[in-house]
Amino acid sequence: MARRPHPLPRALRSRDAAVVDGALSEDATCATRTTRLRALFDAKGETPRFFACFSDLGGDIPFAVHSGVKAIDPGPIVAVAPEPRLLRVRVIDGKSSIPEGLSPVDIFEVSAFDVTLRAIKIPLDLAVTGDGVLALESAAAETAPEDAAPASISAVPSSPGTSQLVVTPRLLSMPECKSSVVTVTP
Repeated sequence: MARRPHPLPRALRSRDAAVVDGALSEDATCATRTTRLRALFDAKGETPRFFACFSDLGGDIPFAVHSGVKAIDPGPIVAVAPEPRLLRVRVIDGKSSIPEGLSPVDIFEVSAFDVTLRAIKIPLDLAVTGDGVLALESAAAETAPEDAAPASISAVPSSPGTSQLVVTPRLLSMPECKSSVVTVTP
């Protein structure tokens, strides 16, 4: 928050919290949440720590900030990306056993779903198991939004062996999803 001393209390309020679950908390776990928080600046011009808490559904969450009769208008809006509740990685039909080669092959499909099981578009980090069996074209991908075909992931079947695609949301370790095993034959 601001760093200049001010004798008046500051009030922060999340608006429309019933539409998109956004609230404020003085607790980092967000166990206790409120839509209104009063904060006073201390001698250094700082407020006590507080946290913004959001649901997994994501969306735009408007906030109101005011001090006495002075208000920031329009208030800030925080865009929250949806968090996946389910990642699905599947081997494309007929691709569980593929010959070794030098060209990329579409091998996997990935999808992400929110808490209502609606397909959502999110960035992903990709990795493969098996030492050099599959070489991904990219270490990142994006799932397709609702009403679109699942995103295809290509890899070069570099050497004989078995491998799996490992998928996580961008920069997160959970949830982690692994595909079925793919065998590369000589």
